[in-house]
Amino acid sequence: MIKRRRMIKKAIFAAVALLVNSFCLTVSAQPAEENLVAGLQYTVETGEPTENSYGNFVEAGVKFDVDNGQLTDGKFAPEIESSDLWYKAFRSQSRLITFDLTTNCAINKVKASFFHNRVSGVYAPRYINVYLSDDGEDFQTVKKYETNYDLTYSVAARCEFEVLLDKTY
Repeated sequence: MIKRRRMIKKAIFAAVALLVNSFCLTVSAQPAEENLVAGLQYTVETGEPTENSYGNFVEAGVKFDVDNGQLTDGKFAPEIESSDLWYKAFRSQSRLITFDLTTNCAINKVKASFFHNRVSGVYAPRYINVYLSDDGEDFQTVKKYETNYDLTYSVAARCEFEVLLDKTY
């Protein structure tokens, strides 16, 4: 008997953090690890609306929530928050990042890289949630991952998380 695997067409990742987040996301599949989102376009939504308060916020010449493809360009930002290689988010507590994988794919883990610098008020996320859909409309929660990152850590650092899903979707 051949067991058929459910294939996923769209993926949503929610990173719940405080203040400013900077991140890159990678989705991998078995048997060979492959970055399924490399070069793909995506959408970023805020957990709470910011257009009336911080939608166009600029601080010391730095613009926030400006998307230049940083999440899927394959470039890793240095451990300094001023680098344009980071996606910089301001307030709103969380971001929902949606990738349209354009074709059905099998997924077994998510890799994410975030910047943390408590001194500057830039915190790694407390949670990473993974939602998947095989039709692009009906999303199911497949993982709620608590990072357990020590938010009191005061040295600027890249925080890399590998979220293993309970099974291959």
